[in-house]
Amino acid sequence: MSEAKTVDKQTELITLWKKHNIGEVEFDFYCGGDSMGDTELRIYDKKGQSLTENFTFERENGSWGAYEERILTLIEDKIYDDVEFYVNSDGHYQGESGIVEMTFDEEENIFNCSKSSESEWSESETNNILLDLTKEEFEFINNYVESIVGGEGDWVSFNYKKDFIIDDKRQKLIDDLTKKIDDITVNFEPDCINGELQDWFTFECGIGGNELLEDDKLVIEINNQVTIFREE
Repeated sequence: MSEAKTVDKQTELITLWKKHNIGEVEFDFYCGGDSMGDTELRIYDKKGQSLTENFTFERENGSWGAYEERILTLIEDKIYDDVEFYVNSDGHYQGESGIVEMTFDEEENIFNCSKSSESEWSESETNNILLDLTKEEFEFINNYVESIVGGEGDWVSFNYKKDFIIDDKRQKLIDDLTKKIDDITVNFEPDCINGELQDWFTFECGIGGNELLEDDKLVIEINNQVTIFREE
């Protein structure tokens, strides 16, 4: 955009701002996932009364509807020109939400945009769960199981270290053990988390050098997803 066009838009915005006796604008926003999300624009007069619902913005060819009018377009353009929004997510940083307050300094003849926001981060919280086993469950795992994996929305999956026959008795043992693992992982909540615990999690047993069994118990390494909010 050329400097001349920028000056023209600035002058036009000042003219319309004064014409409609605007005192302050509030711009609520949420961004993340590589895009701008929901936004809401609110306009107040110098006494703090809402103008958004109370009068119609019109152009030469008639009304375009509340959020398509020239004054609102210029206000939003000014906010996007002056304020940096962090929309790009990377799996760790998720996005930000907050408010931009826009005012006009009549002495300096400039607009001021001030952003206050809260960023959203995704962290992984890792803990070990020790699951009590029956004698039969312990012997089955010790003799036949190499590792166990699973997570939110996934079946508990047993990786076996040798072939064996699954008869009705062993199938019931596997089913009962699957339910025990599913129940304890779904209901597990880490202690002292600094954020908002999410439903999503994964777990593994006996992988990457981790012990599969400890003191006749199954060692479940569980990774819970936690959303952390930080004021900017």
